[in-house]
Amino acid sequence: MPPRYIIEKKIPRIAILNIADHSRLTDMTKCSLGPMATDVLHNVVAKMGRYEVVERAQAKKIAAELGYQESHGVDWEVIEGKYFALGKDIDYVIVGSINRVTPKIDKDIELKTCTEEVETSVSLRIIDLSSGRTVTSFNVADKAANVKSITQSCIITCGLVQEALENTLARWVPVKIQEAIPIYGYISKIMSNYSNEKLTKIAYINLGTNDGLKPGDKVIIMELRRERDPISGKEKLRYIDLGKATVTETGLHPDEAIIVIDDPILAKKVKVGFLVQTTAERARRLAEQERTKEQLKVIFQKFIK
Repeated sequence: MPPRYIIEKKIPRIAILNIADHSRLTDMTKCSLGPMATDVLHNVVAKMGRYEVVERAQAKKIAAELGYQESHGVDWEVIEGKYFALGKDIDYVIVGSINRVTPKIDKDIELKTCTEEVETSVSLRIIDLSSGRTVTSFNVADKAANVKSITQSCIITCGLVQEALENTLARWVPVKIQEAIPIYGYISKIMSNYSNEKLTKIAYINLGTNDGLKPGDKVIIMELRRERDPISGKEKLRYIDLGKATVTETGLHPDEAIIVIDDPILAKKVKVGFLVQTTAERARRLAEQERTKEQLKVIFQKFIK
């Protein structure tokens, strides 16, 4: 049987603390970059559909408990390992800072264009409140650009900075969060199918649209094994990755999806009750596609101005 927390499908609750602005870009102080990034990050995580985002008022209480100050950040050596009373019903907090905001204006006399560009870099850390330990820390960066006729006034606006922050956070944070905090479910039903003497299994899992799954997503199939330590005699649970399967259908129920296991070796191993874990493959693919589209858009704009 899968662990109870997987059967009950406890949705991870995440609190997002204010993002500090360490960019030291004096020209952008009027843009209030810290609050801007915090709002963007809050919306990004909420739209993922896999996590419950804590209301901002409660997030402020957690920030006070952590001794968090937007201007100085957090002393992690002191905080890690500490138990946070306010985090009893919250699983994770995300904290971080804007490291860099790089504005750039490029004039092309031959094409008679002016390109306004902003690149932003943000460092984030995900903390498990049950232990006070850092789950992962990472840096994300991306940019936004706007092309004008050279006869127009070229200036970096707060709107372009916000667009760069949105690209940085909306494209890459979902990838990092899904890698650090995957959603677990289990296989509830299996049907076998033989095609050209090749064994394929179709399985129902207890994850669905409520968990952000879409057709084409990949999930990892895992076996939970109990192993006994030969020295201490204590039992340990070990998660064994067996392989990947593809989500083919969702929408039957909000908490149900169908997966296809077309690897014959994996198909022979899979049983009802085996665990499934979500992956970040779709999020990474979409982020790369969006970045490529942005680059092509800028190139195209230069030639039509």
